[in-house]
Amino acid sequence: THFGQPHTTFLTEKTFKPILNLQPFIIIGCPESLSLLKFLGYKTFGHIINENYDIIKDTNSRMSKCIKLCLSVADLPLEQQQKVIEMSAGQVRHNQRRFLSSKQDRILTLLEKLEY
Repeated sequence: THFGQPHTTFLTEKTFKPILNLQPFIIIGCPESLSLLKFLGYKTFGHIINENYDIIKDTNSRMSKCIKLCLSVADLPLEQQQKVIEMSAGQVRHNQRRFLSSKQDRILTLLEKLEY
């Protein structure tokens, strides 16, 4: 949605759909999207894939890196794809729990910062 805007990081429902559905993911989005997710307490999949694409500011280079990464995962033999899913089981469960957890603390922190 906001892929070409290198000075903003915006997470959409397209990020949270695989999180809710216990799926590993590669974000085709703004630079630093994975960094923002980590800041929010989510876990990513750097132990399985190269997540260096997240820091690339140039949109063409980032898109090229993302496409190559997606194709490399899609080209894995079925047995290796299953192994990737098994290796990410802890992260996807953590992320779903994080997504479904109360956001009250974050809202209260925001209100304090706004001096509400």
